[in-house]
Amino acid sequence: MARGRARPGLAAGHERPLRAAPAEAALVVPADVTVKSFDEMDSGLGGMYVRVRAELGVSSFGMQVIRLPADSTAYPEHAHSDAPDTALQNGHEEVYVPLSGKATLIAGDHTWDLHPGVAARVAPQQLRKIVAGPTPFEMLALGGAPGRVYEPVPFSEVGAGDAPGQQ
Repeated sequence: MARGRARPGLAAGHERPLRAAPAEAALVVPADVTVKSFDEMDSGLGGMYVRVRAELGVSSFGMQVIRLPADSTAYPEHAHSDAPDTALQNGHEEVYVPLSGKATLIAGDHTWDLHPGVAARVAPQQLRKIVAGPTPFEMLALGGAPGRVYEPVPFSEVGAGDAPGQQ
């Protein structure tokens, strides 16, 4: 056997097979991991709002999946502070991460294309609306209040019902 080229199961330059450490020597640590399909998770608004944060047990930031049908305008225009006509004044900034499809983010007089491979951050006081494109649109929405401890919105909890206020 040429030096530097090991046969399968043998260390280079050795004729004895390599041995794995005995199983009882391995350190076993329980995994603190939660994995679920979006389709298995509780949702609201007719399935458009998937309660990912609550289903996975995340407590440090908001996280939902928003699913919009093709050409949908159902995602409400809203802000999270300084907007008395919108229901949720929790001071959250949001980050949108498109998972599939295309949509348009509208904020004031500006529009941005949303599609997989881009992300958008929206300040708490900015009014925003999302309009789905010609195919269904799905995005991960992340949120939290800058400089404050995250406090979940009641509607984001498992079992909160199909519409806000049904909890």
